[in-house]
Amino acid sequence: MGNVLRWLLYRWRTASRAARFGVVVLALLYGGLTLAFVILGPQRTAQMLASAGTYISSSPHGKLGLLLGLFLTALPPLPGYGTAITLCGLAYGSPASPPVGTHGLFEAWSLAAAGCLGGATMSFLIMRGMLRGPGRHWLWVKGIRDDRRWVAMEAAVRGRGTGMVVLIRFCPFPFCYSNLFFAAMSSVSLLQFMLATALITPKLAIHVYIGARMFELLDSNARDHLDWRGRLLNAAYIVIGDLVGFGTGWYVWRETQSILRAYETEEARRGSEEGEADTDRLLITTPDDEVPPLLPSIPRA
Repeated sequence: MGNVLRWLLYRWRTASRAARFGVVVLALLYGGLTLAFVILGPQRTAQMLASAGTYISSSPHGKLGLLLGLFLTALPPLPGYGTAITLCGLAYGSPASPPVGTHGLFEAWSLAAAGCLGGATMSFLIMRGMLRGPGRHWLWVKGIRDDRRWVAMEAAVRGRGTGMVVLIRFCPFPFCYSNLFFAAMSSVSLLQFMLATALITPKLAIHVYIGARMFELLDSNARDHLDWRGRLLNAAYIVIGDLVGFGTGWYVWRETQSILRAYETEEARRGSEEGEADTDRLLITTPDDEVPPLLPSIPRA
């Protein structure tokens, strides 16, 4: 812990003014959101989300606003991507959303999937352009790319190809930082990234469904028409959906870590074999018939 604190203090002292300003703004942003949640409480926060869902679904530009939010929150370090996905379900996933009877889960999932793929692609292109331009001189970028874990990850992606990209994409990384992660990997192409992102869009259905059930539980008009069985079933769906999402993320993370450890072990073995081979080459002597005489030959009388 002490080493980490010393490292953080060193990074702060050596950072530029612009970098320090960015860290302070980011800390205030995340801290303010956390403080607001603590002050409002979970019940009032959930009710505000339900009210926001009602307002969005009633607005003629609601879908455009949600798409804009998904695009912006795909850029690091902006928070709110998960909330924007849930709002898709809150606003358009339930038939109880206004206008009543005109919305459904497929509509909400399509909106979330379009925002996910479009926002991720935009973020990937912007981040890659920055990292290939002025970003390649940033010290933290150089430090990350020189780290052995990063090198092992690059080797894993290069060896496994698109399948490995898809596997890593399923890991439970924060979405905006996941986009930055892939943009920084030179072995990942735009086509691979878009394919991997498209393949994770089906799991958005879980979050959209949770958002739709939340609307029916939190909106007073919709909640009044639910009996106790419906309320219990909706609550169970939310809990089960969260558990399934957590379990899937944990399993994929464990498998990814196993693959990375295997690649690190393989790289270490190859390095050891190459070192032994170099040593053996140095120990090989010249054949006897090519060894020059130690003493000059004495001419016969």
